[in-house]
Amino acid sequence: MAQNLVDSSPDAPVVLRDVPRWLPEWAIPEVPVSESDTHDAAIEWLRALLVAWVERTSRNIKVARNLGIRWVREEPRNGFDPDLCLIEPAPDATRPLHSLRLWKGDHPAPRLAIEVVSPGHPYKDYIDTPARCAACGVVELWVYDPMLAGPRARGGPHLLQVWRRRDDGGFERVSAGAEPVRSPVVNAWLHPRASPLASGAQLLISDDREGRELWLSNEQRARESEQQARTAEQQAREQLERSLKQQAELEAELRRLKESTRRD
Repeated sequence: MAQNLVDSSPDAPVVLRDVPRWLPEWAIPEVPVSESDTHDAAIEWLRALLVAWVERTSRNIKVARNLGIRWVREEPRNGFDPDLCLIEPAPDATRPLHSLRLWKGDHPAPRLAIEVVSPGHPYKDYIDTPARCAACGVVELWVYDPMLAGPRARGGPHLLQVWRRRDDGGFERVSAGAEPVRSPVVNAWLHPRASPLASGAQLLISDDREGRELWLSNEQRARESEQQARTAEQQAREQLERSLKQQAELEAELRRLKESTRRD
């Protein structure tokens, strides 16, 4: 197992060091594990935000969901399939990508891996996933637990954990809790929300710590643009109606003055 340097204080950093290249228990199960609606909704929400961010920044990044990450050529079933990951630079889009095989020259380790904790197997994301990320070279890991279903391992459950690779090769948990935390990988702030309902389980992302400049998905931006267009159209219509009313009132006043002049 990976060696952890853990201080006795519950708020102390957790640093993974001397992580083995692979472990037999890291073999991917052949039977898929069922996921909850909350889990699926949270992932789709994050995927939509990240896809819009990639398009907005024009960076050569692939946003992948459940893509197999493999890094031991001799053990092709050993690895993990993160809920989401960011790969930069993106692999050749003209070739089918069934898994990320890190021994290939054009398959870099993900800069970001994201896991949304499922009540059915929370221990995996709290303990195993950070070790696997440390072993394969992932730069940053987000572990989002919207239902606080995680174990007490490492002080849990935590609404959001952020792990980051250190310059000395260690993999450190830099944040664990509900407070906003900045991600250098996406150059933005993360704001976790807890909810037992799919509609409320969201990890918000913003450009500022206060969360005023929230990221939007392409669908949200389209709806916002449509709403702005409708608002502008309504304002233009109301302005036209006011102008026509003012014109009618002016014409009526002119007629009244003409009639008054003729009587005089």
